[in-house]
Amino acid sequence: MKSRFILAVIMQSRHPPTPGVIMESRHHIRSDVTETRMTREFDRQLNRLLELRYPALAGLGGEEFLGLMAALRRQVGELSDVIDEGHPAAPGSVPFVIVVRSDLVPTQEAMAAASLDGKPGFVSADLQDIGRFTARVGVDEVPVPDDAVYLAIGVERGDQYLNWTPDEAVPKILGRERSPMTLDEGVALLTHFQELIEKDRCTMTAASRCHDRRVPAVWISSGAGKDGRERRGAAKLGWCGAGNRRTWLGIGSVAARLGPDGPAVSLQVA
Repeated sequence: MKSRFILAVIMQSRHPPTPGVIMESRHHIRSDVTETRMTREFDRQLNRLLELRYPALAGLGGEEFLGLMAALRRQVGELSDVIDEGHPAAPGSVPFVIVVRSDLVPTQEAMAAASLDGKPGFVSADLQDIGRFTARVGVDEVPVPDDAVYLAIGVERGDQYLNWTPDEAVPKILGRERSPMTLDEGVALLTHFQELIEKDRCTMTAASRCHDRRVPAVWISSGAGKDGRERRGAAKLGWCGAGNRRTWLGIGSVAARLGPDGPAVSLQVA
């Protein structure tokens, strides 16, 4: 199966930090990596982060922020064929997203930066304890790279799980040797692929939990209730219960996660 192939090949790749990478400008990292379709996609996503002022949101200088990205770009360059050929072909799927962890850029600021139709995204008033959520499935931690930035590879919005509950979908996702998506990965999907958060096609991030039944999800606000009419059409980070189903919410997942300097972490939970 494709996800197993991606993970097996990536886990064989161990690279030291990239030496001598030169920052040509705030929009480009120059290195000796051969340009491919995947490195061009990496550069597009990196430019998106720069346009959204992620260095400032992270409290970093431009070159310092690019330095975090340099080794990650090398990984993309050296594994381009594997990433390109192995990612899911289903609607709502992408080869990878650059994930900036909420430890570096807080979720509220990342959502506000990810505007739809000129309207800043937001975190629901009912999810203001977002900092309590960690990467886990049930009582088991979900292995995520410790790095401030990493790649989520083989990302699916989860359309095949529309109208499924997270309780139903998560075992199926794990059975495919994939991992449910984390909250940070859902925000990254919105940031880099805004067109994938659309009416009747949004996503739950079932690998972020805080010891209760809430499951964070990214969707488009209707402007009702506490959201306010002025937020109608904006991206919203809210939650649904783990036993609840929505016809317009899939369950997102990833095939592998890859940090800047090391092999992919295993997707298997304990």
